[in-house]
Formats: sequence, structure tokens, C-alpha cells
Amino acid sequence: MTSALSIHTIGNPRLGSWRWLGNVCLITLVIVSMLTLQSCSLAQWEEALNAIAPAVANIIEIVSIVRGTAANSTIVPKIQADVQAIEQLGNDFQTAEASAQPGISGKINAAIAVFQADLADVYTLANVNDPASQNKITELVDLILSDAGIVIALLPGFTGSAVAIANSVRIGKEHGRVITVDPTLTVRQALKAYNAVLVVKTGNKDVDKYTAKHQVHVHNAFLRFFGAD
Repeated sequence: MTSALSIHTIGNPRLGSWRWLGNVCLITLVIVSMLTLQSCSLAQWEEALNAIAPAVANIIEIVSIVRGTAANSTIVPKIQADVQAIEQLGNDFQTAEASAQPGISGKINAAIAVFQADLADVYTLANVNDPASQNKITELVDLILSDAGIVIALLPGFTGSAVAIANSVRIGKEHGRVITVDPTLTVRQALKAYNAVLVVKTGNKDVDKYTAKHQVHVHNAFLRFFGAD
């Protein structure tokens, strides 16, 4: 008579055995991988947020240089406040219970709408008489509005990015601009496009000197803004 193997022997490796240790390592690796992927997404999202205020500050400074007047002192703090509000809500969304997330999603969309409206004000503020500088400024605002759509698309688990993207397109259209948002772009790709436009020479010596030293860069979750005059 053949004795049946115990369920413990078939389904579960003996505690402390090599098979048991291998299973523990595999489970640990899967959990760490999942956490790492989530952290990368959150880091990318925060990178995009933290790059926006310096990118807007560049535009305001270019306007100031071309006009020969003091830089507008209100728009950048407003953008910074908008970014902080969105970042806080995004973190709240990530840590909230599933039942609370829909309410936070509504708050995120409202905060994004305020942020995009403040970005739209940059179009109005950024009017100068120098055609080359004006073209640069307008293209930079276009790219930042596009980046707003990328920001919200990067927030893990959030499904309202279509609203933000539609708002960016609508705001651009209201100012005679065509905004294209590609939510598959990485933060670095978006910033590469911004910096490429930023450093194009305008023929204005002071503008070109400023833009050559003020590209916006990110490294992991930390922003590096080269602002040496």
C-alpha cells in the first residue's frame, strides 16, 4: 500500500528549506519591484511639477529684458502655489482609501484648472515688440501648457487626465495657438523640447545671454535650475 504524501509536502515547502527560501526571495523581489515602479512614477510626476515654476520664471524674465522693465512679481508665486496645491492633492490621492479617491480626484481637476488659468495669463503678460523674442516666448508657453497635460497623466492611478489635456488644448485655441499634448512623453523629453526652444538665439544679446544660462534640468526627483547671471 502506497502512503499518500501530505498536503504540506505537496503544496508548501518545508519551513527553512531551500525551496521555502527561494519562494520568500521571489515574493520579496516582486514586492520591491512593484514599489520601485510606483516610486519612479511618483518621482516623474513630482519632477514635472517642480520644473514648471522655473520654466515660467524664464519667460517672465525674458519679457522683462526685452521691455527693459522690472519683472512681473505676481505670476510666478501664483504658479508655485498652484503646483504645491496639486502636489499635496496628488499625495493625498495616493495614500487615500479607494472610497475617498473620487472626491480627491475632483479636487485635483479643480486645482489643475486654476493652474492652467494662471498659465494662460502668461500669454497675456508675455507680449513684446521684438518678433524673435515674442516667437520664443509664445512657443515656451505652448510647451508649458502641454506639460500640464503630461503632469496629470503621470499621476499613478488618476483617470482624469483627459480633462486636463482638453483644457490645455482649449486655452491654447483661445489664444490662437495649437497645443499638442503627448502623455507618453517623459519629463526629460518634455524639458529637452523646452530647453531647445529656450536657447534658440533671438539676436537680442541680453536675451540670448540669459537663456544660454537658464535651462531647466531634473535629476531623479530633484530639480536643478541653472540661474547664474
